Amino acid sequence: MSLAISPIEGLTFVYVAVTETPGGVKPHVKVGITGNPRSRLASLQTGSPHEISFAQLLAFTDRNSAARLEKEFHRTNADAQLSGEWFNMYFTEAYESLASCFQRLDLPNVEWELP
Repeated sequence: MSLAISPIEGLTFVYVAVTETPGGVKPHVKVGITGNPRSRLASLQTGSPHEISFAQLLAFTDRNSAARLEKEFHRTNADAQLSGEWFNMYFTEAYESLASCFQRLDLPNVEWELP
C-alpha cells in the first residue's frame, strides 16, 4: 500500500511511513509532518536500503496541530524508538498509538484520512 499525493495548498500532512522488510522482521515506522507528501516520500526513499511507503496520511489545515500530533506520538513511543525518528513497530501499532494521541490532544482541523 502506498500513498503519495501532491501538495495541496493550505494543508499539512501527518504521515506514517513504513519500511518493507523481509518476512519475520518487524518493520520500521516513521511518523512525521510535511506539506508535500510526494517529495517527502522521495527524500525518505533516497536514504533507505528498504522500500518505504506511506501507510497513512492525515491532512490538517493547521500546521501547529499536525506538529503537536507528531510530537505526542514521538513522546508516547520513545521506548520503541530506533534512531532519529524511526520506530520499531508494526503499522497497526503506530495507527492505534496515533489515534490515541489524536484523541488525547483533542485536535481540531483534520480534513480527512487516507487509509
